[in-house]
Amino acid sequence: MYDGLHLHKDSVRIFANTLKDAALGRNTAMGFTTPAGFLRPPPQCMPRCWNIQGLYSSIFGLKNGDPVFLKNIEGVDVLILTETWCREDTPTHCPSGYCEVIVPSLKLSTVQRGRDSGGILVWYRGDLASHFSAEKFGKSHCWLKMNKEIGISETDTYLCCCLHSSN
Repeated sequence: MYDGLHLHKDSVRIFANTLKDAALGRNTAMGFTTPAGFLRPPPQCMPRCWNIQGLYSSIFGLKNGDPVFLKNIEGVDVLILTETWCREDTPTHCPSGYCEVIVPSLKLSTVQRGRDSGGILVWYRGDLASHFSAEKFGKSHCWLKMNKEIGISETDTYLCCCLHSSN
């Protein structure tokens, strides 16, 4: 019976066989197997995105100095922080071993007092720096180019870091 919640038996069987083939190194269509048939390690760069709702907190201070925050980003290759609310001249205290790309926050023309809106920080591991380049910036986005040597794709990969503004 299919009512929108139950799974189709055929779909589950196909998924299970595909998963088994990949685990045993039999799925060469995806390009993730070595000549010996073993799975190669995952790509070298996995981006993560986090709406941080302000890099600074009036209660906690600088969020990226908090041990819990640092534990959550431990081992992350690329971290995209949105809604940082950081101006261009605000120190971001980029974690040790990382490089950064900054899209500063903006003061909306309709706001007379209070904080800026938006802002993006991209932190990526320093050992990946030779594979990254910032290609294009806007008021609420930036494009990063990741060289094909990083292992994600056979061609260069472009990553758009953006946030949606209601204005």
